Amino acid sequence: MDELGLQDVFFRSLDRLLPDEELLLIAQSRHWQEEPDLLALDERGRLYIFEIKVWESRSENLLQALRYGQLFGAYDYAGLDQLFRRFDATGRSLAEAHRAAFGVTLADTEFNRKQVFVILTNGLDFRTRQAVQYWRSSR
Repeated sequence: MDELGLQDVFFRSLDRLLPDEELLLIAQSRHWQEEPDLLALDERGRLYIFEIKVWESRSENLLQALRYGQLFGAYDYAGLDQLFRRFDATGRSLAEAHRAAFGVTLADTEFNRKQVFVILTNGLDFRTRQAVQYWRSSR
Protein backbone atom coordinates (compact mmCIF):
# COMPACT_ATOMS: atom_id res chain seq x y z
CA MET A 1 0.00 0.00 0.00
CA ASP A 2 1.31 3.45 -0.84
CA GLU A 3 1.11 6.54 1.35
CA LEU A 4 -2.03 7.90 -0.31
CA GLY A 5 -3.82 4.56 0.16
CA LEU A 6 -2.83 4.45 3.82
CA GLN A 7 -3.96 8.05 4.26
CA ASP A 8 -7.37 7.15 2.82
CA VAL A 9 -7.70 4.16 5.17
CA PHE A 10 -6.95 6.41 8.15
CA PHE A 11 -9.38 9.05 6.86
CA ARG A 12 -12.19 6.48 6.80
CA SER A 13 -11.33 4.73 10.09
CA LEU A 14 -9.71 7.26 12.38
CA ASP A 15 -12.11 6.34 15.19
CA ARG A 16 -10.48 2.89 15.35
CA LEU A 17 -6.95 4.27 15.20
CA LEU A 18 -7.46 6.66 18.13
CA PRO A 19 -10.37 5.15 20.07
CA ASP A 20 -9.82 7.36 23.13
CA GLU A 21 -10.14 10.57 21.14
CA GLU A 22 -13.33 11.32 19.27
CA LEU A 23 -12.33 13.44 16.30
CA LEU A 24 -14.09 15.27 13.51
CA LEU A 25 -12.09 15.01 10.30
CA ILE A 26 -12.03 18.34 8.52
CA ALA A 27 -9.52 17.92 5.67
CA GLN A 28 -7.37 15.48 3.76
CA SER A 29 -4.28 16.52 1.81
CA ARG A 30 -4.50 17.13 -1.91
CA HIS A 31 -1.83 16.39 -4.48
CA TRP A 32 0.96 18.95 -4.72
CA GLN A 33 -0.32 21.08 -1.84
CA GLU A 34 1.63 21.92 1.30
CA GLU A 35 -0.90 20.31 3.63
CA PRO A 36 -0.83 17.65 6.33
CA ASP A 37 -2.23 14.26 5.41
CA LEU A 38 -5.23 14.70 7.71
CA LEU A 39 -6.65 17.51 9.85
CA ALA A 40 -9.19 16.86 12.59
CA LEU A 41 -10.76 18.62 15.57
CA ASP A 42 -11.64 17.26 18.98
CA GLU A 43 -14.52 18.28 21.23
CA ARG A 44 -12.57 21.22 22.67
CA GLY A 45 -11.56 22.56 19.27
CA ARG A 46 -7.95 21.34 19.35
CA LEU A 47 -6.54 20.84 15.86
CA TYR A 48 -4.96 17.43 15.19
CA ILE A 49 -2.30 17.50 12.49
CA PHE A 50 -1.53 14.08 11.03
CA GLU A 51 1.52 13.22 8.96
CA ILE A 52 1.63 9.65 7.61
CA LYS A 53 4.74 7.94 6.25
CA VAL A 54 4.78 4.37 4.97
CA TRP A 55 8.55 4.17 5.36
CA GLU A 56 10.74 4.56 8.42
CA SER A 57 10.60 8.04 9.82
CA ARG A 58 13.47 10.48 9.70
CA SER A 59 13.92 13.67 11.65
CA GLU A 60 12.80 15.63 8.58
CA ASN A 61 9.31 14.21 9.13
CA LEU A 62 9.12 16.02 12.47
CA LEU A 63 10.15 19.23 10.78
CA GLN A 64 7.47 18.69 8.13
CA ALA A 65 4.81 18.23 10.81
CA LEU A 66 6.04 21.33 12.65
CA ARG A 67 5.86 23.27 9.38
CA TYR A 68 2.20 22.27 9.07
CA GLY A 69 1.69 23.46 12.63
CA GLN A 70 3.20 26.77 11.66
CA LEU A 71 0.91 27.08 8.63
CA PHE A 72 -2.34 25.72 10.01
CA GLY A 73 -1.85 26.86 13.60
CA ALA A 74 -2.47 30.39 12.34
CA TYR A 75 -5.89 29.47 10.91
CA ASP A 76 -8.82 31.08 12.65
CA TYR A 77 -12.35 29.67 12.55
CA ALA A 78 -13.05 31.17 9.11
CA GLY A 79 -9.97 29.52 7.63
CA LEU A 80 -10.81 26.13 9.14
CA ASP A 81 -14.42 26.46 8.02
CA GLN A 82 -13.29 27.14 4.46
CA LEU A 83 -11.05 24.04 4.54
CA PHE A 84 -13.84 21.92 5.98
CA ARG A 85 -16.34 22.99 3.31
CA ARG A 86 -13.95 21.77 0.57
CA PHE A 87 -14.14 18.24 1.95
CA ASP A 88 -17.68 18.04 3.33
CA ALA A 89 -20.34 17.56 0.68
CA THR A 90 -23.27 18.28 3.01
CA GLY A 91 -22.95 22.06 2.86
CA ARG A 92 -22.77 22.34 6.66
CA SER A 93 -20.51 24.81 8.34
CA LEU A 94 -17.68 23.57 10.53
CA ALA A 95 -19.53 24.82 13.62
CA GLU A 96 -22.65 22.86 12.64
CA ALA A 97 -20.67 19.68 12.00
CA HIS A 98 -18.76 20.11 15.27
CA ARG A 99 -21.99 20.64 17.24
CA ALA A 100 -23.55 17.56 15.59
CA ALA A 101 -20.48 15.42 16.35
CA PHE A 102 -19.92 16.48 19.96
CA GLY A 103 -23.14 18.06 21.19
CA VAL A 104 -21.40 21.25 22.30
CA THR A 105 -21.27 24.74 20.87
CA LEU A 106 -17.88 26.43 20.71
CA ALA A 107 -17.21 30.11 20.20
CA ASP A 108 -15.27 30.79 17.02
CA THR A 109 -12.24 31.73 19.15
CA GLU A 110 -12.16 28.25 20.73
CA PHE A 111 -11.29 26.55 17.45
CA ASN A 112 -7.58 25.83 16.94
CA ARG A 113 -6.29 27.37 20.18
CA LYS A 114 -4.03 24.31 20.54
CA GLN A 115 -2.59 21.77 18.15
CA VAL A 116 -1.78 18.08 18.54
CA PHE A 117 0.80 16.50 16.23
CA VAL A 118 0.38 12.87 15.20
CA ILE A 119 3.08 11.26 13.07
CA LEU A 120 2.39 7.71 11.91
CA THR A 121 5.35 5.85 10.45
CA ASN A 122 6.79 2.43 9.84
CA GLY A 123 9.31 2.85 12.67
CA LEU A 124 11.31 5.74 14.06
CA ASP A 125 14.98 6.56 13.98
CA PHE A 126 16.77 6.87 17.34
CA ARG A 127 17.03 10.68 17.37
CA THR A 128 13.34 11.05 16.57
CA ARG A 129 12.44 8.70 19.44
CA GLN A 130 14.60 10.79 21.77
CA ALA A 131 12.85 13.99 20.70
CA VAL A 132 9.39 12.46 21.13
CA GLN A 133 10.29 11.13 24.58
CA TYR A 134 11.55 14.56 25.62
CA TRP A 135 8.37 16.32 24.42
CA ARG A 136 6.14 13.79 26.14
CA SER A 137 7.98 14.25 29.43
CA SER A 138 7.74 18.06 29.13
CA ARG A 139 3.94 18.28 28.96
